Amino acid sequence: MRARYAAFATGALDFLLTTHHPDTVKAISRASIAAWSRGAEWLGLTILATELGGPADDTGVVEFAARYAMKGVVQTHHERSRFAKQDGHWFFVDGEDPSVPRRREGPVVGRNQPCSCGSGKKFKHCCARC
Repeated sequence: MRARYAAFATGALDFLLTTHHPDTVKAISRASIAAWSRGAEWLGLTILATELGGPADDTGVVEFAARYAMKGVVQTHHERSRFAKQDGHWFFVDGEDPSVPRRREGPVVGRNQPCSCGSGKKFKHCCARC
């Protein structure tokens, strides 16, 4: 993550593209990355959290805050980035804004449906009250 931040700060676009995962690199625009990289004054990187990403892992997550100024206005880019290791090299897969609520995984239980806990009660009279 620190290497990718340094690449943004120095305009090393080739590094950013070669460290982007092959499955997702086609979805990015070199021109937009170049504009953001060169148009910003990069002020610092703070790693907020990490999950996995060690030498024995094949995946990892890094949550970070990158501070930069754009046209004199200081901003923070807060992201949870997913990485995957292939052939011993780490690649950036994608990122998400942690302030945006995640979508629920799995089926949604309606209020009048039987509760999924198996109590036999309606969901609204059981686990929905928790």
